[in-house]
Amino acid sequence: MQDFKSCIIAIIEWVDSQTVYGWSEYDVNEDTPATILTVGLLVSDDPSSVTVAVGMSKSKKYTGKLTIPKCAIKHITKRKEVLT
Repeated sequence: MQDFKSCIIAIIEWVDSQTVYGWSEYDVNEDTPATILTVGLLVSDDPSSVTVAVGMSKSKKYTGKLTIPKCAIKHITKRKEVLT
């Protein structure tokens, strides 16, 4: 049984570059940055970036970490979740 007391869930809307491989017709939607929605456990939030993970062990080791530069973030919502 897990004994985690609480965690912070981050919901992040951010922009990222995108690419099209191979030959393709021109499509205006492919020539704009992609808007991404990421949800994860907040690992860190510093002046330049936010890091989230998909999982955390009791010893606070993380798996599936993703670091997003603050300049790419359009909106972030943080929710503290108390686990029962």
